[in-house]
Amino acid sequence: MKAAAKLAGKKDFGYHRSDVLINVGRKVKLWKSISSSVRSKRGYADAILRLAEILKYTLPDFSGLTHRIARQEVTKAITEKREIHKMATEHRALWLERLAQEAADQKPGSDWQKVLKHMIAVARQKATNRRLSAIFKPEWASLDYIEIPNEVWFLSEDGE
Repeated sequence: MKAAAKLAGKKDFGYHRSDVLINVGRKVKLWKSISSSVRSKRGYADAILRLAEILKYTLPDFSGLTHRIARQEVTKAITEKREIHKMATEHRALWLERLAQEAADQKPGSDWQKVLKHMIAVARQKATNRRLSAIFKPEWASLDYIEIPNEVWFLSEDGE
């Protein structure tokens, strides 16, 4: 019974991810790709150019870019991503509000404010539950030892 309740409680029919989070992840991927290209001295690949175009990011001159500078930019991008993840709930709430306003403009007469309030409340509740779970759950650690039984084990014929 408890297992069924836990299974039903964990169901989630969607993950709301804001464009701010998506773009900061793309920026990390862009700089990791640039760092790899600089290390192998290949120049900018087509994927890097496409990603820079999506992000509307101007790429630095490849000849003046060293691997050390590229790694520093990767570190900056990862730090920025961590900071944005800390405020992910607020970013999601703002993003949901913008989506609801756009939907209200497209379908006048519908009660989008009520739906928006519910969506924001759900996003904030999930963030609170995630923080509480992180506090109360013990840290995960790898297995450091295995106990091997020293006794002699016998298998009975009747399966007991």
